Amino acid sequence: MPSSGRQPTRLQSAGRVESESARKVKNGEMLLDEYLDERAEQGLAHLKGKVAESTLEVVRFALREKLRTDPALVEAVRQATGSSPQPFPRPGKS
Repeated sequence: MPSSGRQPTRLQSAGRVESESARKVKNGEMLLDEYLDERAEQGLAHLKGKVAESTLEVVRFALREKLRTDPALVEAVRQATGSSPQPFPRPGKS
């Protein structure tokens, strides 16, 4: 595809960052948990400074839990990284 000389859009740039992180997971240069943390932080970036840190912590935990348990998100992570996140163990369950 020929270059138009334009700068990449924010969305295009974000896609490259995501691809780089996914590549690192695939190559064993980054743990899957680090990748999930990075993705959660990217998802929360627009809320920083707008809501209390305690609220961000609750949302961060919920987002990470969704990344580990929602079938569509688990599949998206697997396709991006080649690894599937495992749900957090529940207290009192083996």
